[in-house]
Amino acid sequence: MSLNAEPIEVSSREVFSDNISIPSFVRALCTADILLADVTGYDPGIMLLLGIRAAVRRGITIACRSANTPKAADVGLPGG
Repeated sequence: MSLNAEPIEVSSREVFSDNISIPSFVRALCTADILLADVTGYDPGIMLLLGIRAAVRRGITIACRSANTPKAADVGLPGG
């Protein structure tokens, strides 16, 4: 298996602004072999993007949050 060596780092604010084309980012999100998402603060934009990724069932997705972020009752995060 060959992974893309160029990581992409973006915030939900960038995705939903005029700076990045939403369709091209969603395509990249859905084709990435590995996704690491910081869900600290449970940003609705990040949660939406994670839902899109989950719907296509593609690759490995790791969601993490800071230790002092309370666990959301309606979000199933492993090890939370």
